[in-house]
Amino acid sequence: MLTIHASIQVILVSANKLTRYIEPCQLTDDFGGSLDYDHTYPKKGVTTVTGNMVLSFQVFEKFTKESTSLLDELTIINDSEKSSSVDKDK
Repeated sequence: MLTIHASIQVILVSANKLTRYIEPCQLTDDFGGSLDYDHTYPKKGVTTVTGNMVLSFQVFEKFTKESTSLLDELTIINDSEKSSSVDKDK
């Protein structure tokens, strides 16, 4: 039997000491880093990784909702047609 022991160490530090534990490129300017973060839609001519990720997620979420709605409608139509064909067979 294989036993794995994992340990997690929690370190509380002030914001100005974060760069001792986290690379500056992974921190926003607010925390002394250089990560360009913008959770809003990308502005024309300005590209940010995070902004594009949020936009992509919003497009995907809209697609998922519309697809689910369409699938529900098709299921209703299919059930209706099955019901009609059973009634005709009687």
